[in-house]
Amino acid sequence: MKAQSNVFGSPSLRVYTSKRLPPPASTSSFDHLCFPVFLSTLLCSIINSKHTIMSVIKAPPSPSSETSIKQTPSKVDTSNTTKADIQTQGKADGKPFAHRVRRWWEMVLPEDKSIAANAEAYLQDTSKPWSQEGFQHVLTPSKKWRKCSFGTSCLTEDVQDEIILAILKRIRAAPEPNILTQPIVHFDGHQVYVSLLTTQALLHLWQCPPIFRDHPMEFVSKGLFYENPKISHFKQGTAMSKDLFVEQFRKQYKPHFAVKSTDSGLRVACARFYEVSGIPGGPVFSGEVLMFSNELDTAEVHKPFFVKASTVDMFSFSRPSKIRAAEVTSPDM
Repeated sequence: MKAQSNVFGSPSLRVYTSKRLPPPASTSSFDHLCFPVFLSTLLCSIINSKHTIMSVIKAPPSPSSETSIKQTPSKVDTSNTTKADIQTQGKADGKPFAHRVRRWWEMVLPEDKSIAANAEAYLQDTSKPWSQEGFQHVLTPSKKWRKCSFGTSCLTEDVQDEIILAILKRIRAAPEPNILTQPIVHFDGHQVYVSLLTTQALLHLWQCPPIFRDHPMEFVSKGLFYENPKISHFKQGTAMSKDLFVEQFRKQYKPHFAVKSTDSGLRVACARFYEVSGIPGGPVFSGEVLMFSNELDTAEVHKPFFVKASTVDMFSFSRPSKIRAAEVTSPDM
């Protein structure tokens, strides 16, 4: 630098001039120290503001908004609710209640359930027809053996002897009380009639058929454990509550029940019921009844209270047609 005189030529006032004036030292140190801090602060502010914006976008709507009606309702304590309440709640949640229909046979006469459990199941099994004679099974060799027999219509005595021994083996294995006697067997073509069986033998042969030539014999019909069996199977009865059906059934048929084994009358009666799970009201009579009797009054059997007689049936009773009259008239008349 050099000093210059002012315009008035006075050397006391000097003005310093320079081609480039340097910035103050304090200004330069401030820029070098604060600029990185400022840049870092700016970046952090931008990042924080971004997270804040995203969190606001992703936040759920308030309960007061219109979209709050789509939220899942809170769980309700079902510890003290009934089945009907639980079912209604399931429908409100959009989850249908899983209903199930349960069906079963039940013995309505005799009232004391005096027959064995396996005998009750035996009576309720309708997979095979009943034999015309009491205490009699009708069997036949297996279908596989019949195909290998080249269509022979009769069984030779050697084959008959094998079948008799196979039947005897099963009878001897029947549980007590069981009376072991000579097997009463006769043959009609491929059909084998096993007669005069005890109740235990009837049930055991049904559960464990005789084995002939490595194959179990097949049932043509199964026998009942009383003489002169008569079976009435109703399938189109009027549905009603179980309690009402049992009450009316016993009222109508209890006077016809055979109390002793030597009496004639109704022996066993079974009805079929159903119930829908999760629905109050109790079981319902399905309209199907099995009645086992011997020489029961036909008029009482065919006029059950649970079967509504049609106008055609009422007319046929009062004025039978010629065809029906011919069917019921015996040849001797």
